[in-house]
Amino acid sequence: MLRWLDRLPEAVRAELVAAGRERSFSAGALIYTIEDQPGGIFAIQSGEARQFIGRADGGNLLLRICRPGDSLGQTYITDGAPAPLFAEARTDLVTLFIPATAIARLRRQHVEIEQELALVAAETIRQQWRLIESLAFLSLRERLWRRLQFMRESEKMSDPVKADAEWIELDVTQAELASMLGVSRPALNRELQRMDTAGVVRLGFRKIYVPAGFPL
Repeated sequence: MLRWLDRLPEAVRAELVAAGRERSFSAGALIYTIEDQPGGIFAIQSGEARQFIGRADGGNLLLRICRPGDSLGQTYITDGAPAPLFAEARTDLVTLFIPATAIARLRRQHVEIEQELALVAAETIRQQWRLIESLAFLSLRERLWRRLQFMRESEKMSDPVKADAEWIELDVTQAELASMLGVSRPALNRELQRMDTAGVVRLGFRKIYVPAGFPL
């Protein structure tokens, strides 16, 4: 996901920050649900969050793990409708909450905000279509490879030092990865074991490592 706040001119970003206030959440606390209008943007300062779609049987499809520099809620501030997914704190979480009313006022004053939000909306649509394609047409191995590649590139972007490492540790549990792919944990583990045997990934105790320097 584009870290659109970081892409704004410094003066514009400073106005958004000045309009916000700190909001903290304990690990496991819901930030918003499918019945809530987020009411603004939650820019993550420390900790991690995750976004997911709930299922009637109590399970969920994990869409994204969000870390410092990421933000939540920007896609849903325009129409005032509830969010189509849940957001919860993965760890203890500190955010800068910028109310929708302040964002609306600053959007009228700074075209750069409007442009960045349009880019976020376009990227969100592309990601949704990729998810539909993945779930409808790709095998588990293909979906897993695509997800691991995406997560590897995200880790390299968030920590440039990792780009020079031979292997990159992914900050994800097997339960979370299974939830991202819409499969059971045993099915995922069998596929990861095959990939580990083939040397494509390395499995450690509660850890998954992927090669940094070549495509999976």
